[in-house]
This record gives sequence, C-alpha cells and structure tokens, in this order.
Amino acid sequence: MPSERNIRIGNVSGATGDAPHAMARMVREGNVDVITGDWLSEMNIAWNAIAKAENPDLGYEIGFYDQLGECIEEVAARKIKVVTNAGALNATTLSRKVEELCASRGLNLTIATVLGDDVSHLVVPSAPVGSDKQTSLTFRHLDHEEQILDDWDPALIPSCAAAYIGCWGIVEALKAGADIIICGRVTDASPVIGAAAWWYGWEPDRFDILAGALIAGHLIECGPYACGANFSGFKGYLDQLVDLAFPIAEILADGTCYISKPETMNGTVNKFNITAQLLYELQGELYLNPDVVANLTNIQIESTGQENRV
Repeated sequence: MPSERNIRIGNVSGATGDAPHAMARMVREGNVDVITGDWLSEMNIAWNAIAKAENPDLGYEIGFYDQLGECIEEVAARKIKVVTNAGALNATTLSRKVEELCASRGLNLTIATVLGDDVSHLVVPSAPVGSDKQTSLTFRHLDHEEQILDDWDPALIPSCAAAYIGCWGIVEALKAGADIIICGRVTDASPVIGAAAWWYGWEPDRFDILAGALIAGHLIECGPYACGANFSGFKGYLDQLVDLAFPIAEILADGTCYISKPETMNGTVNKFNITAQLLYELQGELYLNPDVVANLTNIQIESTGQENRV
C-alpha cells in the first residue's frame, strides 16, 4: 500500500455489547482509513462456545454484524477497510453472513477470513478417558510450569480453547485485496498492527516499529477508555464524559503514533488518561504479543499542544 500519509485507524468496540452505533459514527465523522474493534474477552469466548455447541451456526459476535449492517454502504463508498475479531469461535459463519449482507445490498466487497486460533479439538474430549484416541498433548500453565491441564478437577470439562494469534494473516488478507477481514481470537492489538504493517509494507523482523504499532493498538483497543472512560482524574471532565467518543490512532511510518478522537464527539484525550490506558492490563515493563514484545522502559507520552491529541 502506498503510504504518502499516515494511516488513521478508528476503534469502534472495546468489548461485546459496546455502543451499538459506534461504527456508523466513526465512518461518518472519524476520517479513518481502517476500522477495528475488540469484541472478545475470555468470558464471551466461553459464551460463544456454549452457543456454538447448541447451534453450529452460532459462536460469533452478532453485535459486530449489526453495527456493520447500519453503515456498510458508507464503508464501501469511503473505501474503509474493516478488521474485526468478532468471528470468535465461528469466523467462517460470520464471514458468510457478511458476504450475504453485501450481496443483499448490491455491494462488491471482498471478505476474508483469518483462521487458526480455534484449537478446541486439542482439549475438548472426543474419546473416552483412557482411549488410545485421546490427545497425548500436555498443556502446561504458563506461569506455573509444574501445573498441567490434566491436574484440573476432572469434573471440569474444557468447552473450548483459543490460541491468541498475531497480525500476519491480516496483513496477507489486506495485500490480497480484502475489504472486510473476519478473525477469531487474534490479540486485541493485532488488527491495528496488521493494518499498519500492510499500509507501510513492514516486514516481520521490523521489531521496533512493530512494537510501536502494538502500543498504538493497546491504547485504543478498549474503545472509550482512551477518551476518558477509565481515568481516575475524571472529575475535571464530567461535562464531556457522556456519550463518549471512540479513539483514533494515527500511526507513523516509524511506529510512533498520535491518539485522538473525532472532533465532533465527547470525551477527553490527554497525556494523563492515555498514560492510564497504557498501564491497563500490563504484566510489567514487557508487553507480550505473538509478533513482538514491546519494552516499555523508555516509552514517552507527550502533549502535542493540540486539544485532544497526544
């Protein structure tokens, strides 16, 4: 992708059930090149496993589909790319539904599906205990290697398993001309990293640059959190904290970024609440991701002098 200018990526979901009109508003008011969002958590992956077990045509996040249906004509007209993890445990079915939606609206959009995250077959029993057909794989606890999955209470039967995968399937889909990319459990930041890597033509070994995009993805992945929704200094901004905006990451070719929001929407973006979001869900100074590990030791968050732009 030619990169004569910085890529602008808008987030429209921080969790399942988030603001139902966020995508339409971002399409109309965000001036973005790519729309991403995080529809998954460990909790609703489990919900989707239960739903899919009861009905094989379920197991994805219907909220994404509803949001897309509200504005897909404008997405197409503005040539905005859409990358989502809302496929959950049934990305194939969600992709088919989006294809049918496009056909019903007379839109010629290319839909891609990124697979490989659903590894439920490795842990969900499909053979009697003791059978030679049982898996011989051993899954160790990442923090306590002496513990393995078989040590769990035998009454607790796994219902699903998901591998958190990275951005390169997304990159290849965009390179191939996809307009909407349906993923399962890619990491929260992977859609943002993938979009930036495609836009600038980054290679998988450009670790410093990719780490910058990982931080950009982390900063906007929780939606309105980056616009004041998860900030202990909220009392100074109460009049702005109703009907909040969703954030935009403008990522530069060197992996640095600006965080902002649509000017027409409520919320606040400053160095303090962006610092709060940076620290959210961290394990320490190393932020882990499948494609790169970001070392946060010397990270800098600075005011730009422009309102709501850090």
